[in-house]
Amino acid sequence: MQTKIPESGVVSSCLGLLEIIGIQAWRNNTGALKDNKGRLVRYGKKGSADIIGILPGGKFLSVECKAPGGRVRPDQIDFMNMINKYGGLACIVHSCDELMEVLKKNGVTR
Repeated sequence: MQTKIPESGVVSSCLGLLEIIGIQAWRNNTGALKDNKGRLVRYGKKGSADIIGILPGGKFLSVECKAPGGRVRPDQIDFMNMINKYGGLACIVHSCDELMEVLKKNGVTR
């Protein structure tokens, strides 16, 4: 029986890969919480990717991580399309191997 990797595991392994190959990247959280007065406070841009970073040459990197079989929300697709439209590299991956293939395809690594 194959163990299903949670999304948090995909994020962690992708961040590890990016660190190993020398790409500056960090976890990007979005969501909402209640402050000490009970008011809802939102943080982060809705739909923004799990990982954002800077590729060599200054190109923006956006990586949406999903567990195998995970669904992508429309706002996440909109964010990815915006990044790609303006010259960044945005992708959706289900593993660090998939991220490595995206980077190779885009000339970031050998």
